Amino acid sequence: MGALRGAVYTRAVANRDIVGGEPGALARDLRTWPNLVSLSRIVFIWLTIALWHYGYRKPAVVLGWAAGLSDYLDGWLARRLKQSTRIGGLLDQAADVLFMIGAIAMFVFEGTWPFILLLVVTFREVTVLNMRVSAAEMGFSLPSIFLGKWSSNWMFWAMALMCVTRAGFLSAPYDLWIYWVAYVGMYVGVASSLVTASIYARQFARGYRSTRIDASAPAPAPADEQGLPSAS
Repeated sequence: MGALRGAVYTRAVANRDIVGGEPGALARDLRTWPNLVSLSRIVFIWLTIALWHYGYRKPAVVLGWAAGLSDYLDGWLARRLKQSTRIGGLLDQAADVLFMIGAIAMFVFEGTWPFILLLVVTFREVTVLNMRVSAAEMGFSLPSIFLGKWSSNWMFWAMALMCVTRAGFLSAPYDLWIYWVAYVGMYVGVASSLVTASIYARQFARGYRSTRIDASAPAPAPADEQGLPSAS
């Protein structure tokens, strides 16, 4: 029972810390500059998709580029202003997933990339996100690795270049050259992201096994007032 009470207490403390541990902490954290940038990125993503869908492609490209580049801005602001929060990490991950899946779905809808690409990316993002949430609940983390960030940046720039060619910013033959660079680049980014997903899966498996070992370890014997194990 002591181990169970300890686990319940740890979960309660973790849940309390997510919102800051005090009334109004969540609202206050959401009003920090890095989190406002992340929230704005989520709004910009859906506006970009709507503008692209209704034929306003050049404004959509400008807004989409602003949304994508803001991913660098919120992290810089968090470090610069020392305003890192747990909700900020969740918002940043949510915005990245929405941006990636939304943009790929936009191109799949118009026939640029096959539907299977959207399925693979969605499966990868949802799986990694669930592993990170589960790891946090069990008391360990899955930190991002360089290859994961490299993959995300590769896919972002592939989509950015594809937007430029599809919106008519370039003339022939440059539009065709950039098109194939973006087309192939997306597959390179997706392939490397699957490699990082397998790395995260192995890290999750190791963390899961360690928590099972800790949970199965016998609890220490109760001690009396002198710190010696009691006879009972």
